[in-house]
Amino acid sequence: MRFDLFIIWGNGLNFIPEIISEIRNDDNYKLVRLKYHRFNNTERFIKNIYKCDSVPIKHLISKTRYLLKSPKRIFSVLVKNKDPKEFKMGTGEFQHIQCERINQTKLDIRSKFNPSFKYRLRKINPLPRGVSHEHCIHATDYESQTEYLLKFLGMQSIGFYKKYDNLNIEIPWHLPLGKYNLIKRININELKCSIIDKGIVSIKDTPHYKFVEGNKNPYIEYVDRHIGEKLQEDHYSEAFEKLINNFDKNYNNKNKKKSYIIINKENLILDGLHRFAILKSIGIDNIECLKI
Repeated sequence: MRFDLFIIWGNGLNFIPEIISEIRNDDNYKLVRLKYHRFNNTERFIKNIYKCDSVPIKHLISKTRYLLKSPKRIFSVLVKNKDPKEFKMGTGEFQHIQCERINQTKLDIRSKFNPSFKYRLRKINPLPRGVSHEHCIHATDYESQTEYLLKFLGMQSIGFYKKYDNLNIEIPWHLPLGKYNLIKRININELKCSIIDKGIVSIKDTPHYKFVEGNKNPYIEYVDRHIGEKLQEDHYSEAFEKLINNFDKNYNNKNKKKSYIIINKENLILDGLHRFAILKSIGIDNIECLKI
């Protein structure tokens, strides 16, 4: 397993949900963090992105000139690459590691979402006929590139996302280190929900509960407003639908780690609001929570 970072360039920002779906639907990846980044100088930003690349920077700059007319922001997607297929590419001083899985994902996404040539019969391998090489997505070749880009983009280090790996319970990366050993069975009506820009609300007033009950637009609009900013995990409706359709009320994940709803001393939910909405909808009265 290793961490990789996808970067959706400005010319792909209109397809973010679709691109995320492509990555999510590959069982080899686990989406970890989604984040927007803004910059003022596109040329300088591109040079910094490729600073640790093995390909000569002059070659890369010439290949990315099209980005100079794109919006001055990107969307980063940090993933766990569960089973990387690494191989050596290039010769001499330009020899470097690449991953077959990452390369295939980039090819699939570029084939669908790169801009089209004006002349639709034009073809440049390995992309399909009519698809330009104005790439909408970039990705890391090896994990040290991921480490570099995380630090450059202000997203901590790989170690930050691995800090809970040795625990037998599931704790998301965004919660601080603390004592997570107080498990309490709590009446579901005692739990409190916090919604961005609204504060504390009843569970039935959350867009999450409305989504579970079939009123999906408030949740979709909520995620669209905040994804990549105040929401930096995979909260897209497609992921929520998948959770609902495969829900286990004992909520163990595939890694066999126990996954509790995490609350603070005021019974405010810090993680697990989606699961809480489902539990409320199916009539569960008491649940075990992990309290900080």
